[in-house]
Amino acid sequence: MDREIEIKIQLASQEHSKLLAWLEANAKFRTENRQVDTYYNNPKQPFTFLKDGYKDAEDYLRIRKSEKGNSICFKHWVKDPEDQTKHLYCDEYETEVDDTMQMHKILDALGYKKDIVIDKTRRVYEYQYFEFAIDQVKELGNFVEIEIKQEMDPREGHQKIYKILKQMGIKQIKILQRGYVSMIWNKEHDFAENKSLI
Repeated sequence: MDREIEIKIQLASQEHSKLLAWLEANAKFRTENRQVDTYYNNPKQPFTFLKDGYKDAEDYLRIRKSEKGNSICFKHWVKDPEDQTKHLYCDEYETEVDDTMQMHKILDALGYKKDIVIDKTRRVYEYQYFEFAIDQVKELGNFVEIEIKQEMDPREGHQKIYKILKQMGIKQIKILQRGYVSMIWNKEHDFAENKSLI
């Protein structure tokens, strides 16, 4: 799918353990691998900009090197028309790459500049049409990305994610309004929004 509907959350240690136990008992474990993501910027027409005192972007160009396969991906985040401070979903275009070194050389030759590298270990589980990615990110900590793997309205997808978390017994979550790149760029800024599922 070219549209990515997901929510990135952070949980207190007890809630995180509860989620992992539920996944082990109910979901299908798919894979675990290390992913090294190199993000590029276009200096002639930068993806990045300053907003409210922090560095941000709505477009991302990434090369991913992974034990399970390499890829190049372009993402464009679409804002919620009802709340311009939040993103509703992401248009995502991704394809496999055999030789990441050659892909890096191509982008370098085109004038793109390496911006940041995100190094993480990811465990992936599947349950119905949900994908759960349990990420341990260097410099940042532990996070969970929950993605809807079928076509549906983004708001409906978000509600289904909250519903499955409630079924797990999760009562409190922190929703991350930005990705790992923004968190590394702006370590002094808290992008988390506390949400009660009770």
